[in-house]
Amino acid sequence: MLRKFAWSKEEEEALKELYPKYLQGLIDREDFKSVFPKRTFESLKRKADRLEITGKSYCKINKRKYNQIIKRIKI
Repeated sequence: MLRKFAWSKEEEEALKELYPKYLQGLIDREDFKSVFPKRTFESLKRKADRLEITGKSYCKINKRKYNQIIKRIKI
């Protein structure tokens, strides 16, 4: 049986900071998860959803990289 732990303010702030970076591929899953040792990856995703955390609002497009990707996949 899994135990539920209340989320601390520090955990919520870390999630707000790191989840968008994870979604953007700036940090990998293992590094992201290591910040929250008592949380499952699914619980992190659910909490981010409840807090309405996305990568969109934090994402800045690097035009050079974007153009390289578009050329590679030939859109």
